[in-house]
Amino acid sequence: MTIGLRGLASYLPEQVIPREAFSYLAPLVPSMEIFPRERRRLDRPDAIEFMCVEASKRALEDARLEAQDIDLIVCQGLGGRFVAPGPASFVKRELGLRIETPAWNIAQVCAGFIDGVRIAWLAVKAEPEAYKNVLVVTATAWWTGEWGADATCPSAATCGDGAAAGVVSVDDVKLAFLSYANRTHDEVYEWLNTRGGAPANPDLLRFVNEPLNNSFMHVNDQFPQWMAETGRHLAAWLLPEAARKAGVALTDITRIATHQAQDLTIKMWRETLEAETGLPQSLWYDTWHAYGNMGGADSAVNLEHLLHREGVETGKVIAYFSPGAAGHSPAMLMRAL
Repeated sequence: MTIGLRGLASYLPEQVIPREAFSYLAPLVPSMEIFPRERRRLDRPDAIEFMCVEASKRALEDARLEAQDIDLIVCQGLGGRFVAPGPASFVKRELGLRIETPAWNIAQVCAGFIDGVRIAWLAVKAEPEAYKNVLVVTATAWWTGEWGADATCPSAATCGDGAAAGVVSVDDVKLAFLSYANRTHDEVYEWLNTRGGAPANPDLLRFVNEPLNNSFMHVNDQFPQWMAETGRHLAAWLLPEAARKAGVALTDITRIATHQAQDLTIKMWRETLEAETGLPQSLWYDTWHAYGNMGGADSAVNLEHLLHREGVETGKVIAYFSPGAAGHSPAMLMRAL
């Protein structure tokens, strides 16, 4: 049984926020060049729900399916009006799915789409008659005024809004799943989280023209050090394991769609992977300077851009790499059909 992505689509808001909008953060960083040139923003309180629905509509169109064909939703929303519940049932309602269709929410943050796809893969494999087509959705809205980015922290200048959705199926598959590999470094659990608290640099509030969120992402000082020492090796550990599980050579990988937490982080992953395995840095694909860090959405947007905008030759192997918060870091291999 071949299981994979039948449809894949993204939604990027029209509003473009340039690097210069965060010039008030310049005293905190060595250079504004470390920030993406642009990122997107959706200025509406229901940004998460709206983007999930729009991306889902496009994914259904790409898969040539109707809402009634979907047997399960796996959904994640990062940011937005509500911490709970997640937006899965809202998406179900707006699309008009059957009332018996389950609508599951997950909270895997930057690993949300890759793990949602993995859940869908296992559901289709376990019960192919019950779950013929599974809709996987992820969206990130950092700037709704509820929970998201801390406008006084340099990381805010990396954060953009966006969404992606895909349909996992056994029919008309475009990207077939080959393998899944993971490492969970649970020591970082407390070091990167979203909660209430004081802004990192409250003295900057008088200069901020961005929406001020009620709760936001906090990064402990230990996390960057961990990333520089341990996290830099994640791709070098995971991609060889994924290749072994798929029964392919590591050199069969032709492109790597990645999460783009920070430009410097991507650079570390690229350089370490090449140094430890020989895979060239030219294989990596990101849209950092167009969209910045879209949490759970950016790696899926990169995968969608590879498939639909750049194009992938039949038979080629794509690596999908998207580490998440709390140290949970998955990777997948897929083959273009």
